[in-house]
Order: sequence, then C-alpha cells, then structure tokens
Amino acid sequence: MTQFHNEPIETMIWRELSDLLNIQRLSISPHPQHEFACDNERAGDTFRRIEKATRDELNKAVEQFATTEKWPSLSEEQILMLYLRD
Repeated sequence: MTQFHNEPIETMIWRELSDLLNIQRLSISPHPQHEFACDNERAGDTFRRIEKATRDELNKAVEQFATTEKWPSLSEEQILMLYLRD
C-alpha cells in the first residue's frame, strides 16, 4: 500500500503511478548533469548519451518499483535520468 493510495500498487491507474513516481523523484538529489560530461561535450549531447545508455535499465527499474514499491540499486547516471523524467 502506498501512503496516498488505499489499494495495492498493482491496481493503480497510470495517473496514480505517475504521481507516486513523481514523489519518489523529488526525494532524490542527483549529481548535476555537467559532472557526467566528457571533455568539450555540450549539455544536450551529454543528456542524449546518458539517456541512451540508461533508458532500458531504467525502464526495468521503474517496472520493478511499480510491482515491489522498492527501487533496485541505481547508478548515478540512472538517478539523474530518473530525476529528469516527467
């Protein structure tokens, strides 16, 4: 059960799950994106590179959270990308 939902997480509608993930997202403090930049890499290029590298595993982590209400271990890059997801 979640703090704001009286039913198991498996029965949540997408909006409720989105709200829950947003609350989770706000509780983390990611490293700034520029800390992950390669030499002379533009911010947009850093974002695209990290997003591409973490997308599949982060999607699996979100699915795992949706079923267990517990986050798996995430890399710093995955934490940043989770924070930036809306």
